[in-house]
Amino acid sequence: MLAGRAASLRLREYFGAEDFAGPHYRPDDPGELVGQRRRKKLNPMKRREIAESVISGRKSGAEIARLYEISQPTISRIVAQYRANRP
Repeated sequence: MLAGRAASLRLREYFGAEDFAGPHYRPDDPGELVGQRRRKKLNPMKRREIAESVISGRKSGAEIARLYEISQPTISRIVAQYRANRP
C-alpha cells in the first residue's frame, strides 16, 4: 500500500496535482469519497418513470440503466417493486 501511495505521489509531482486524478488521488475536500462511488438516489417520480418506460416497452432495461447510470439489477428491482405496489 505504501509503495502504491509513493508511486501516486510521484505521479502527482510529475503531472502536477491539478492534472492527476488517479485512484490514490486525495481531494482537498475530505468529505469526498476516494476510490468509491456515491450511490445514486432516485426519487419516487424517477422510479415510476423508469418502471413505466420499461413496462411499456418504450425503452429497454439496458437503455434505462445507461441513461441513469445505474445497474440493470437495480432497474429490475425498481420494475418488480412497481408491479407489486401498483393497484
